[in-house]
Amino acid sequence: MKVIAIKSTKKIIKGFTYEVINLHNDGKNNRWLEGIVEIKNIGRFTVNNFTTEDKKPLPKINIVTPKEEVKILQYGDLKKGDILICKSDSYKTLVKDGMYKIEDLITRSSQRTGWNGSTSTYSEHFIKFEGVSRKLIFSNWRFNKLPSDQAREMVLNQVLYDEDDNVVRTDFKAVRKIEFVKNKELELMKVLSKSMLDENRHHLDMIDWGCQQICKNMNITKVDYTKLLSMTLQDILNLIETKEE
Repeated sequence: MKVIAIKSTKKIIKGFTYEVINLHNDGKNNRWLEGIVEIKNIGRFTVNNFTTEDKKPLPKINIVTPKEEVKILQYGDLKKGDILICKSDSYKTLVKDGMYKIEDLITRSSQRTGWNGSTSTYSEHFIKFEGVSRKLIFSNWRFNKLPSDQAREMVLNQVLYDEDDNVVRTDFKAVRKIEFVKNKELELMKVLSKSMLDENRHHLDMIDWGCQQICKNMNITKVDYTKLLSMTLQDILNLIETKEE
């Protein structure tokens, strides 16, 4: 269901069309939920902020979209050869959204002694990825497992068409991390925008400050901005927006 905003707020614009995820408007909901519409990727609002596409008030019904079950990644479900997708940008040796193939799984167990003299076994789980020298402590919220259908398709394309598997096999000791970002131009502009608003820039210009302080782990240099500096602002915006789609 799509609706049209009839007033502007900090998050929505008058006259724009938005997609509804949930609608609580049948008169039987809890008081705090009644008359609430949830807009995709934006948030919750009162139904009085919108009309239907034919300019009528939102219908007195409930629309509840079933939530997809989020399965938390478990160490016991992993095996050698599985491909994980990194969700975090905090690793020095991994790039966010990069795919990594498991080379080895390592568990270390040790004994702990409690205050009353009792002992218990404590286990730490590690993952070793192909091409990455360091083994990493397993974190179920920093990785997603590549869905089995995508993994099978990847293997078939390798066998039938000799396609690359797109797995990252480097820990950026010899290769810069920025080269593995999906949208390099967008990442460069994010760094530049943060640098622009940083009051602690001192005597450095925006690009130098961004390279040295804002995003050290990406190994960005001033040379990376050469292409962007020779483009018009409109060309830069078009390039970024095209790659975001």
